[in-house]
Amino acid sequence: MIDSKKIGASFILFALLSQMIFAAVNVQDDLASDSVLIYLQAGGIHSDVVLPMQREGWDWNEHIQKPPHLASEAQYEWISFGWGSRLFYLNTPSWAKVKLKHVVGGMIGIGGAAYHIASKKEPKPSKNCKAMMLSALEYQSLCHYLLNFFEACQAPRPMVAYKPTKEWDAFYDAKGYYFLFYNCNSWTNAVLRSCGRSKRKWVGTYKQLFKAI
Repeated sequence: MIDSKKIGASFILFALLSQMIFAAVNVQDDLASDSVLIYLQAGGIHSDVVLPMQREGWDWNEHIQKPPHLASEAQYEWISFGWGSRLFYLNTPSWAKVKLKHVVGGMIGIGGAAYHIASKKEPKPSKNCKAMMLSALEYQSLCHYLLNFFEACQAPRPMVAYKPTKEWDAFYDAKGYYFLFYNCNSWTNAVLRSCGRSKRKWVGTYKQLFKAI
């Protein structure tokens, strides 16, 4: 004979388990829809943060004035932020033209700091390019930190530089001072700490930076 009480209890248990499973799936879907992909890109001794040009209410086209020569350029969907010595950036159009006086001047803090910003295609993950997923809240915190690091926070204008390293990038005045114990990698680490995604208070190399996240 069929026990109606056991059937009823089994049905209730099945219903509760189903609700728990569907709730877990919905939470994962919500997290996935709110997450933002960014990259940390390193080139030799330098590191950049690479973000979507438009995501989670942020459109970097509205926050940064482009150089005049970019008006007719194709729109790239990603933007990189690098911070460093103003003296070194503006006097070093390529690694082949590095001068010792600019290296030394930058290491002792002469000349202040500058942003090197470039619009680009989406990077490909590699040993020198690490992908990261941020929550919407973490991404907002990171973007605010980057925006507040411009020397002029209202529509920052590109500086008149010796020559941008590529046809689609530019330099901007930035806050802070670059020196031996606070370099571009230290700054990138501070950017990640601003949104709670770095475990270390200080790094000096991009390899230390990659290990900190």
